[in-house]
Amino acid sequence: MTPPAILYSLPARTEYSYSREKYEKVPHQGVWAIQFTLYQLNPSLGFSFADGYFGANTETIVKRYQANRGLIADGIAGPATQKRIIIGWKNSAEESVNVKEGLLDGFLEAEGGWLLAPVNWSVPGGVDVGAVQNRVYDISGAQGGWTLSGGVPTDDLLARVVFDANKVAEALDSKNTILKLGTDLRSRYNAYFKGTNSTGKLIYPYTKGNERRSWEQGSLYHNWPYAADLQAKGGTLPDKDAPWVPQSLRNQGITTYQDWADYYVSKVTKYVQW
Repeated sequence: MTPPAILYSLPARTEYSYSREKYEKVPHQGVWAIQFTLYQLNPSLGFSFADGYFGANTETIVKRYQANRGLIADGIAGPATQKRIIIGWKNSAEESVNVKEGLLDGFLEAEGGWLLAPVNWSVPGGVDVGAVQNRVYDISGAQGGWTLSGGVPTDDLLARVVFDANKVAEALDSKNTILKLGTDLRSRYNAYFKGTNSTGKLIYPYTKGNERRSWEQGSLYHNWPYAADLQAKGGTLPDKDAPWVPQSLRNQGITTYQDWADYYVSKVTKYVQW
C-alpha cells in the first residue's frame, strides 16, 4: 500500500468537518483518514478508495456508516461522525487490552479532541497529528527556525518542513494508534504496579501495589517518561519554569514542571472512576 502524495505535507490548521462540497476536487489528509478507516471497516472497498478526494462514492459510504451507527446520514464527516469512528476503535482496543475504564476516553479527548486528523504545530521543532498525537516531521527541511503566526506555521515554515508520507499515514491510522496507546499504557501500569525489575529489586516504591498511582504515572509516561519514572521512584520534579506551557495555561497558574505533570494527568484521567 503506497500512501498518496497528499500525505507528504500537513495543513496549517485542523479541519473539523469534511464534505463532498468542500473536498471533491481538493484533496485533504483528513478525508484520507476517514476513507482509510472506512476501508479498514470494509476491506472490500479496496485501499485505492483512500485517495483524499471526497467524491460521490465516499459520500455514499459515509452516509451508509452514519445510518448504521444511528447518526444523521447527511454524508458530512463532521465531529460527531469522527467521534463515533474513534469510539469504535477505542472499544475494540479495550477488548484487546485491559486498560482502566475511562482512561482511553480521557486521552482521546485531551490529545486529539475526538477528531481523526487534528494537527498541532504548537511545540517548537515538530508537529503532532492524529487522534493519538504522533510526532511527524523531518527537521532537516526546517533549519531556518520554527516560526508560527497566531499558533499556526508560517508559509515559509510549511515550505521547508519535509514529511514522510508513511509516517503521516501511520499517525492517521487511528485503529492501530489507539490500540498501541492502550497496550503501552497497560505495559507501563504493570511495571509501576509491580514496582520491581526482573531481579526483584524494588525500583518504583511510590507506585508499587497502588492502582491509582500506577495508572497516573503510567499515563504521564506517555507524555513525559522522565517525570513519570522519577515520581514513581519517589523523587520530585525540579521547581523550575516549564517553557513549553502555553500562556493560556500560565494564566491558570500552571507554570512549573510539577504543575504541568499534574495538569496532564488530570486531563487524561478525568473520566476514570477511582
